[in-house]
Amino acid sequence: MEFDQLQAFCYVAEERSFSRAARRMFVSQPAISMQIKSLEREIGQPLFDRSTRDIIPTEAGKILYAHAGRIFAEVDYARRKIDSIRQLVRGELTIGCSDTVSSYILPTLLSDFLNEYPDLDITVQNRPSLHIVRMVLEGVAEIGFVTLPLSDSNLVTTSFFSYNMVAVCAPDHLCAKRSKIDFPSLSKQRLLLLEPGTKSRMLLDETFAMLQLTPHAVMGFGSVEVQKAFARKGIGIAIVPDFAVKKDAEDGALVVLPIRGAARRKIGIIQRKNRMLSIAAQRFLSIIYAVDSNHTYIQSTEK
Repeated sequence: MEFDQLQAFCYVAEERSFSRAARRMFVSQPAISMQIKSLEREIGQPLFDRSTRDIIPTEAGKILYAHAGRIFAEVDYARRKIDSIRQLVRGELTIGCSDTVSSYILPTLLSDFLNEYPDLDITVQNRPSLHIVRMVLEGVAEIGFVTLPLSDSNLVTTSFFSYNMVAVCAPDHLCAKRSKIDFPSLSKQRLLLLEPGTKSRMLLDETFAMLQLTPHAVMGFGSVEVQKAFARKGIGIAIVPDFAVKKDAEDGALVVLPIRGAARRKIGIIQRKNRMLSIAAQRFLSIIYAVDSNHTYIQSTEK
């Protein structure tokens, strides 16, 4: 059994057509037919039912197809392992990341990475956490930064760093003289939150519901920067990650209020289970895990 024969068989099984399989392999249809006939002679059984309009695998064909997928996966894995020996000079990396993390965390990480590998092509897809999960599962992005917790048996999740959600308001806001604020007090204010559908908003809504509180008024926004802009105008109180307001607090543009009873949040890095990362993704992760910071790194665990 030869590799080309097995590949021809898989293409026919997937396309349900000899002609379409031939186009995928850039060969003639007779060449594909010869490969399949040769394979059938070797196995001693027909691999396709040719009595119907569609080319349908026989029971023997279904068994062979299932095993062929594992064979190709092992070959692909071997090729990737061999490629990993080579020096990383060019390549591509797509990262899924929320607006907040891409604005305040990712630039430093990518700066360190690109200083070492300046010729790589990097794409950052800014999406909410739940969208990033789909992107990683579908192979659109190799790795993603998401708000935890999440549970998906098809993902490997690594906790990257933790942070606190804080309330921020204008210096002349009625709450600005407080040292802290709690959820009952927040529920009486106009809250400036991320839009529904984001993991951050979902966790906040769950917290208010658990405490049996209903916010007086809510405005939803697509980014933390817009939340802060409205807060600076005294329109309401924004609830944002603490790492997103350090400069605003130092400049006096916003007053930062710790939230009493707020659970500490985590940002995690996800990748698809049983999929070997590209060399670029491997090198990127090795660099960011080596960053000396106040982040708390936790050993990778499969969920």
